[in-house]
Amino acid sequence: MILYTYSSKDTFKKYTIPAPQKISRTLKKEEIKLIINYTAKREGDAIALDYWVFSFISNGMNFKDIALLKYGNINGDFIEFRRAKTKRITKNSSLPIMVPLDENLLYIIKKRGNKSKKKEDYIFPILKHGLTPQQEYDHIKTFVRNTNKRLTRVGIELGLSLKVTSYVARHCFATIQKNNNALLAYISEALGHSNLKTTQNYFGRFEDEGLKVFHSGLMEGMVD
Repeated sequence: MILYTYSSKDTFKKYTIPAPQKISRTLKKEEIKLIINYTAKREGDAIALDYWVFSFISNGMNFKDIALLKYGNINGDFIEFRRAKTKRITKNSSLPIMVPLDENLLYIIKKRGNKSKKKEDYIFPILKHGLTPQQEYDHIKTFVRNTNKRLTRVGIELGLSLKVTSYVARHCFATIQKNNNALLAYISEALGHSNLKTTQNYFGRFEDEGLKVFHSGLMEGMVD
């Protein structure tokens, strides 16, 4: 935003208001560990946590994309999908997002997934066949809203530093991978971003221990 200020010389000066910094939506590694190992008191909370963990492990997959996943998206040792958010504007030649199907994801699919495993069947019991586009939209919106309520409640019970929502899992994935020294290009591809600038907006700050490690090398070889 640009404002004009009046000076004593009857001239206007431009003043540009600095863009506000984006607030980090990522949790510390210790907090993520608390979520993953938490035994929920309510079954609804346990289900919400499983979806959050699934999102975190699967490249920070958006909850809408989780709802739309079908068994046909499983290709060998990978979950292969295109983001619903960009599907309409993405060129057909673009590569899909590939998520390694590890034992943690397989466990959640077995635990929470539909029993019928035909390629056209949804993996999770969030949507069902025959819904109109509006009904599908409403189902997903309700799923995300109710899940976020439960996640928020769990976060309060755990005393976490940040309100836990479905979107936080995405930021956590990006930041943890950054702290693990993963290539920016890999993180961007894993998130399904079309440019690196978007990916950088997802990063939280480095963990304290990581900062110490990097800083310790600053003066290495400098002093005799």
